[in-house]
Amino acid sequence: MTSTPGSTLIRHRPHPQRARANNSPITLDTNRYSVPIRYAGVRVTIKAYPDRVCIYHQDQLIARHTRSYDRH
Repeated sequence: MTSTPGSTLIRHRPHPQRARANNSPITLDTNRYSVPIRYAGVRVTIKAYPDRVCIYHQDQLIARHTRSYDRH
């Protein structure tokens, strides 16, 4: 079995978060990624891959973003 580029999971962790703005950003490595406002203040799980960040609530994908390596 071969893996495709960007398919290797780098980090998987539960991440408690509170809403700070209308788009409810969460922070990963100094970068902010938005989640739907209805998930503000609930525990989510972040799966960080080399090319993307996936955010889950109770095993349901709620947001997916291109991974940024900039420092903000």
